[in-house]
Amino acid sequence: MCSLDMEKCPVWRETPRVGRKPHQCDCCSRHIRKGEAHIEHASAFGGRMQGERLCFGCWWARTSAVEQHGPGEQLTPSPSYAWEWLTTCADDGASYRQELAILKWNRRRAASERRESVAP
Repeated sequence: MCSLDMEKCPVWRETPRVGRKPHQCDCCSRHIRKGEAHIEHASAFGGRMQGERLCFGCWWARTSAVEQHGPGEQLTPSPSYAWEWLTTCADDGASYRQELAILKWNRRRAASERRESVAP
């Protein structure tokens, strides 16, 4: 379906969390506010541990795209790689219209949040 190939990580954990402090989504860069539910991701690849956060909008888009991709065909991308994976698969002919719309909306929202935090 797409030309991307990923390798399996020996350590992979994703846990639903409610933020005790603010975080940032590693997929769309949106602010995850204190008290907001999100996914805490931990994985190890190539001897390095990686910890990331994923807002629920991006989690849904990534999960939906992985399910559409076909069972056993593709591994789940890490939060920071999900955007690139999804856009590359879409460029290769996959139809992820709804998932891309959610990620684009989240990215626009993140950009708006950044502008608001800089404004006097």
